[in-house]
Amino acid sequence: MKPLDSNSIIQVGIVVKDVEKAAKLYSELFGIEMPVIRPAFPEITYRGQKVHTHSKLCSFQMGNVALELIEPDEGPSSWREFLQAHGEGVHHLGVIVNDLEGALQTLKEHDIDKRQYGGAQWGSYTIVDSGALGVLLNVKCKKPFCG
Repeated sequence: MKPLDSNSIIQVGIVVKDVEKAAKLYSELFGIEMPVIRPAFPEITYRGQKVHTHSKLCSFQMGNVALELIEPDEGPSSWREFLQAHGEGVHHLGVIVNDLEGALQTLKEHDIDKRQYGGAQWGSYTIVDSGALGVLLNVKCKKPFCG
C-alpha cells in the first residue's frame, strides 16, 4: 500500500451548536476579524444518501491552518451525527492531497471509507471514517473540482 501523496494538515473542523456565538468568541479571544458565516454545502451525500442541509460554517485562517466552525442543522449529516454522539468538539482534520481518487483508494485499503462528501462553488470535500486515527479526516484536493 502506498501512503497518501501529501502530509499537509490544512484544517481543523469543529462542530458547534451556535456558529455565530462561537465565531464571535474566537474573534474576540484571538483578535481576528469575524469571518463571513455561509451555508455549508447545501447538497451532500451522507452515508450513501443524497441529503440537503441548511447547516452553517465559517473559517478563520490561523497560521497555516484554517479553523472551521460548523453548526449542523437537524438533518442527517456527519456533523449532526458527531454533535449528537459527542457534543461540541473537533470533528475532523483537513488534509490536502494531489490525487483525491488515489488517496481515497489508499484509505479504502486501510478500511477507511467515505462518510460524507459534497461541493459548492468554493470547493469540495470528502469526510472519511477514520476511527482508528481518533478523528475523522476531511480529504481535499489541491486542484479545483477534482474527484
